[in-house]
Amino acid sequence: MAMRHLDREAAEEGRGGPEAGRREMEKQPEAPGFGKLKWQEEKQPKARPGRFSQERLEMKSRREEELRRKLASTDLSLEDAEAFAKFAKATDEQKEQYSDTLASFFAWMMAGSTSKSAANYMVQVKMLMERFQLDLQALVSQELLDLVKKTKENQKRNNIVGAGLKKFQDFVASRGGFSMPWEGAFAFLWPNLET
Repeated sequence: MAMRHLDREAAEEGRGGPEAGRREMEKQPEAPGFGKLKWQEEKQPKARPGRFSQERLEMKSRREEELRRKLASTDLSLEDAEAFAKFAKATDEQKEQYSDTLASFFAWMMAGSTSKSAANYMVQVKMLMERFQLDLQALVSQELLDLVKKTKENQKRNNIVGAGLKKFQDFVASRGGFSMPWEGAFAFLWPNLET
């Protein structure tokens, strides 16, 4: 009891006691390398703009305006058959190889560094094969790639059509050409690829 009395007197006088010691520790600057624990730190507001913040809405409108500008600058479309008419058409034999070619392309991408994009890239090349029925040699031409990159559909889709075609060209180059047979062991995984 006497101890409590002394602590209270010391606290009233501003000296000593357990409470005074605790207050002194809180006042002292922290030593370098010793910070507060996570639960002791004050929460900082998030730096990211909110979902409906003015900044985010401005960013969205800038992106939309840029897309509108790009689309207005080109009038080329994948629907424009005349623009793609100059490329050689595939023979019946090549059309039969489309599914094996795509299966081999997909397997190559899955084994490489683009496994996450493999399905999307393959779908883009499949769409080009079905729409234009081009010769395989025409599919790997730089002229076709340049034309596809300029289309509205490619720009609307964040350049995925051109990226898929470029990856297909890389595949053919790494394979060394169109020599048969295709590595079609994975064709059974994609039975709906027949054109």
